[in-house]
Amino acid sequence: MSFGPYPEVTLAEARQRRTDAKAKLRDGINPINARKPSNKKNIALADANEAYWKQRKDISEGYRENARRAIEMHLCPTLGTRWASCLCVRSTLVGC
Repeated sequence: MSFGPYPEVTLAEARQRRTDAKAKLRDGINPINARKPSNKKNIALADANEAYWKQRKDISEGYRENARRAIEMHLCPTLGTRWASCLCVRSTLVGC
């Protein structure tokens, strides 16, 4: 991850940006993705879970319901209100 060229970005600024990026990582946000403009609609994980499994018609109703319920039970209590586009593997495993 780059914070900019040396003459334009001082060492103090680069260190502050590094600290900010580490804070985002601790919050489960990928700082590189956070810098990119997104044309995606923000949707909470709980809402994304419902919408995704509702539109899946290529699998059985039982499988769909089990998968939806597993995410609802195990991830939504801690991550359900977070934007789905901001989640990363670490945040889903650690629940931070």
